[in-house]
Amino acid sequence: MSDPQINDTADAELVVRRADLASAVRLEPGDAFPPVFATARMVALMEIAAARILAPHLAPGEFSVGVSVDATHTAATPEGATVRAEARYLGRDGKHHLFQVIAADAGGEVGRAMHRRAVISGERLVAGAARRVPDARRPMPEPPDLGLTNARGSGLERVALLTRELGSTLSGWRLTIVADEGEGGITRVDTAEGEMIHRGDGVCLGWTEERLTAAYDALRPHDDTPPTEFMQLG
Repeated sequence: MSDPQINDTADAELVVRRADLASAVRLEPGDAFPPVFATARMVALMEIAAARILAPHLAPGEFSVGVSVDATHTAATPEGATVRAEARYLGRDGKHHLFQVIAADAGGEVGRAMHRRAVISGERLVAGAARRVPDARRPMPEPPDLGLTNARGSGLERVALLTRELGSTLSGWRLTIVADEGEGGITRVDTAEGEMIHRGDGVCLGWTEERLTAAYDALRPHDDTPPTEFMQLG
């Protein structure tokens, strides 16, 4: 690759969506963060701006990757605002490329960082990652469009479900669903006749059987497979 010129600049901007908020960065229902632009998303925007300086200088098969980010996030940005990150090239530090990046919204500066990037072979990087973690799971297929933002499953628990179709109470497994729109759940029951019944609550209330089935199958933790034996409770 060739090197950029000192003080070359590039920028990247985005309109803050719900998925960009700190409140969207949740793995479990108990994780709680405020509904403002997430620091993680600000850093990602800074990386994109810096990478755009290097992009025209890369050889085929090369990529630039982040090595370090020393960032401060000094002001909050609400959903719907535009944030722009501008990166300035400061030169080399050994094998690394050094950048200063400043992020701002309509109210002024919201953060800044000193950022280092390295240029690597994409093929070599991917092969090295596979050697480091040889037992990594294969990527799961993309879930269907469920009409929820940032939806994910959060564990299974045994529950009792009253079914109007069968006129009895059955034992089922409830999958907790966490999304930006809120929380809910999908309960699945496998009947003695081999029929599968799903019921939704919370954000999943009123969904069709087809939609509930697709969401349950897509979001269920694949390392937590419950038994499906039939159990009538009364």
